[in-house]
Amino acid sequence: MNRDILLSAFNECDVDGSGFIGKDEVHLICDKFGIADNADDVFKDLDRDGDGQISFEDFCAGFSEFEKNNNSDSQSLTNNCKSILNDGSNDIKRRGFKPIPNDRNSRNVSQINSQSPPMFEEVQSQKIICELLENVRKLQEENNRLAQSWMRDKREHEEHLQHIEQEVDCQVREVENRVKQKAKEEIEADRKYFREMMKDEMNELQAHLSMFEKVEAWLKSNASNVNDEKFNDFRDQLNQTMQENRQMRLSLLDTQTAVAMMRTELAQLTAQYDSKCRELNSEKMKAFEITREHDELAKQLQLT
Repeated sequence: MNRDILLSAFNECDVDGSGFIGKDEVHLICDKFGIADNADDVFKDLDRDGDGQISFEDFCAGFSEFEKNNNSDSQSLTNNCKSILNDGSNDIKRRGFKPIPNDRNSRNVSQINSQSPPMFEEVQSQKIICELLENVRKLQEENNRLAQSWMRDKREHEEHLQHIEQEVDCQVREVENRVKQKAKEEIEADRKYFREMMKDEMNELQAHLSMFEKVEAWLKSNASNVNDEKFNDFRDQLNQTMQENRQMRLSLLDTQTAVAMMRTELAQLTAQYDSKCRELNSEKMKAFEITREHDELAKQLQLT
């Protein structure tokens, strides 16, 4: 950038003509452009040596770095300041050029003043100042916007994670309750069925046994008076009853086999219940892992 243009800009900012720009003068300039909140940041950027005041060399170094980093955006920022620059140009024409008084840099400044550029170059220096201050203001607004967006995303993510945890816990409890209730009902129904069946079998066996005892007692008491035909009839009935007894025993064995099968099925249901519980726990862990990865990605995006 033309050193003469920067000198003109420096003179405009050096209100008291001391050869240095102080923090109060930077506040006045920033207030003029409506970015008083960013005055401290602007002062820190231009005070290259950190001595609490901006010399001409600090001023040149700061604007050189600004021009290098923001060359691609200078045209759009210049258009935003057009009305302010026009007012600044008229004010410069009215006030004319203000030289820097004698100081440690006065000899170099006086030599540069003797080669002062045309008035439009002073307007260009006003554009540079406007671009710098406008850029600082936009960066501040962007930082505030990103901070608000990050806080909003973080809050929504925490609420979403809490909702997922509650949902998974509720589903696990519902499945556990359903499986337990179903298993309890099935076991109770099986017990009732087998109790009734065993009771009927025992009653029937008891009836047959009682009949056998009566027949045997009758045969013993009337053995001498029974003819062969009646004896054969009783023997046939006894054989038939014994055959029925064997059938009842076989039926009892079948019932016991069915009970064993029911116990096996109950064990399978219990195993399925345990498997479902493990699957639900696995899904819950996957959901937690996904939300954790989402949180880490969001943090990485915010850091970048």
